[in-house]
Amino acid sequence: MNVIYCTDFMKDIESHVKNPSERRLRILSATEQESVYGIPAFNTKERKHYFKISALEKDIFDTELKGHASKLYFVLMLGYFKASHQFFHYTLSMVREDAEYIISKYLQQADIAAIDEKVGKKARRNHYTKILKLFSFRFAKHEDRNKMTQKAEDTISIDANPK
Repeated sequence: MNVIYCTDFMKDIESHVKNPSERRLRILSATEQESVYGIPAFNTKERKHYFKISALEKDIFDTELKGHASKLYFVLMLGYFKASHQFFHYTLSMVREDAEYIISKYLQQADIAAIDEKVGKKARRNHYTKILKLFSFRFAKHEDRNKMTQKAEDTISIDANPK
């Protein structure tokens, strides 16, 4: 089973390093960081690919999700997870083109103006759990995070000042 962890993991590592901003390597530019860790920006072809839902995903969409907002945010999260294996916090206005595509494809009777700008924490967690299960992932447990933090600390201590 694969393990996924939130970006808070890096905060844990930083808390163990004195003056992390002074000692952190600058490997990726801001643009590169955004392309790796930011919400995917799909073109039309990618949008069709990543937001296409399988029979199993359609079953969840039809039977386990209630309301247009829940269904829309589920498909958004699902598509972004397929593309990046990450979850993102965003507002509807930030992902409007993707939302409009999903509405036209799966929720024709929905009015985007009537859908809440953000999904609630409980619904978001429910969606995360369903998506992780679909892809045989799970949230990192405390002991997983400890192991990852220790591995990162070991790596840092081996070569804290590479030349």
